[in-house]
Amino acid sequence: MNDSPQPIFISNFKNSIGITLVLFILLVIVANVFYSPFRQGNPVQDEDLSTLGSVSVYVKNGTGSYVMNTTSLTGDFEPPGPSPHTIQSGGQYRFEILTKSHASATASYNITSANGELLGTATIKMGWAGSIVFRYGTATATVTGPFKAVKEDSQIVRIDRS
Repeated sequence: MNDSPQPIFISNFKNSIGITLVLFILLVIVANVFYSPFRQGNPVQDEDLSTLGSVSVYVKNGTGSYVMNTTSLTGDFEPPGPSPHTIQSGGQYRFEILTKSHASATASYNITSANGELLGTATIKMGWAGSIVFRYGTATATVTGPFKAVKEDSQIVRIDRS
């Protein structure tokens, strides 16, 4: 008979960590299936997506020494909605658009000189794209006068001098 000491393994450490990780992942999946903070008794409907928040859209004033004054703000802005405002030269304004189905908003501006002379207009149409998981704001602009719209990103529009 061999009397040399033999190691005794009570558990396999690698399998123990693996099983714990698998069980945790299953727990998270099951918890998400049976409990959703958005359900509260009713499943999320297409028109209820506004409960998921809003997306940002930025309007920048790159016109040089001119200011942009709002003339109209309409659409599906996050409550309480934007106030009439002025975007100074080099400044920007952030809008929050609701992420409900078919949400859109429009902001219109007069572009004026420092002494108030009307030089042009800008109309920014905003919305959102993506899915429930990946959402981002979108914006397009039309301008009049000696100005042009520059799309910096899907959610950033800058108004520049031509």
